[in-house]
Amino acid sequence: MKFIGIYVGHKIAAARAMRLVILIGLVWWTGCSTRALETPSVPPDPGRCSGSKNPVSLVPASFFAQAAPQMRKLDEFAVDGGYVYFSYHDDDAHTTNVVGGGIGRVPTNGGPIEAVLTSPTGVFFLHARNGVLTWQTENTSIQVRDLSNTPHSIHAPSGALDMLPQYIDGAGDVYFQVPGTLAADAIPKKWDHVAQQTVEIYRGSLSVVPHLNVEPVFTDEQIFFVGHISAIMSLPTAGGTFTTLVPDTAGMTTSLLGVDAERIYFYQDPAAGIMLPPRMPALIQAVPKTGGATTSLVRALPSSAFVADDKYLYWVQSADNLTAPRPVQRLAKTGDQTIQTVAADSGGAYAIAADACNLYWLTQQAVTALAKQP
Repeated sequence: MKFIGIYVGHKIAAARAMRLVILIGLVWWTGCSTRALETPSVPPDPGRCSGSKNPVSLVPASFFAQAAPQMRKLDEFAVDGGYVYFSYHDDDAHTTNVVGGGIGRVPTNGGPIEAVLTSPTGVFFLHARNGVLTWQTENTSIQVRDLSNTPHSIHAPSGALDMLPQYIDGAGDVYFQVPGTLAADAIPKKWDHVAQQTVEIYRGSLSVVPHLNVEPVFTDEQIFFVGHISAIMSLPTAGGTFTTLVPDTAGMTTSLLGVDAERIYFYQDPAAGIMLPPRMPALIQAVPKTGGATTSLVRALPSSAFVADDKYLYWVQSADNLTAPRPVQRLAKTGDQTIQTVAADSGGAYAIAADACNLYWLTQQAVTALAKQP
């Protein structure tokens, strides 16, 4: 996505504001094209960890120079099957209008960039899993592509201006949101890739209203929401009603960070009317995905760039301004609860990901990889 000003960490809230402007009067674009993926000169080996102990840029300066005189910027990324997939857009150097974009991929161990898609517009909300990609361009459909097949579209329901793809499950079904102003608009829908139809997930009345401006967190079995202002709720992906995991706390807002095999992680701040990264160290907490006692972990300044593996929680530290260093930090799940600095400055990263070997973080001008340390 094209970011303007300080990135506040909640893609849906920012995208809704931006897209309401873009999509007024927007007509259907049919100019997206795909290129056949070339065989990499060195096929990636997801089981081979050979990353550097120092941060390494996976996208060279020459990739950005190709767009001259336009200005090329990276938007989103995803790690899957030994590759880092990334979306980008090209700005006109004089007007800053988006004049093109696409999706590329690069082996996680480094290597040549391959073109996956070229587009006359920007590419947003990129996700990848098990060789299935989903993304959106500046139109009213979600594009889905199994890399062995041609793309197909999930079309917006009648009257909908936009659709925001949010997650791909292990079966290849895509979860998406249709933005709006009603409470029900915060609840994702599911695209059943076998039946080729949209499935409503929520069944029941909305006794607790999901927060429209807080992006849900997904697993294959559950979707986690902030309800009302600070409650945390779960909804089964198979369909059903909400379960409240954490009740509302008066005078507080809740921001969801991420999830692992057992717990969901979050922090709370005094209510300020809008969800922003914390200005003062906030208490990171965890609650079991099935409900139970909340555990307090550590006070920190996490941003929405957060990921968990089997041993650590990782995040990019938030900052009040664009020039302040934003280190990559981690916290062990067990044992020493001291925050450790993984990289002194992420360069203003707004997304982070991990696989078995490496950490990856994304800025508008770089995809950086760093080998995990014990």
